[in-house]
Amino acid sequence: MPRKKPAPDVYVEVLARLGLGPADCIAVEDSGNGLAAAAQAGIPVVITRSTYFSDDDFAGALLVVDDLSQIDA
Repeated sequence: MPRKKPAPDVYVEVLARLGLGPADCIAVEDSGNGLAAAAQAGIPVVITRSTYFSDDDFAGALLVVDDLSQIDA
């Protein structure tokens, strides 16, 4: 990819390769840059907090959890 996150390039490329629309997917990210990239591609985002990006702004995320075990199936 020519541009790294927060540019949405990687998400746009994956959607095109899979033939899916943004509403057909959910991105799982751990950083503000990841959230911004997926959101710019129109993909809802679940954030799993990490030590490395604990101070990032996760406003706009669909859900923010400490780990994926907190999500009920």
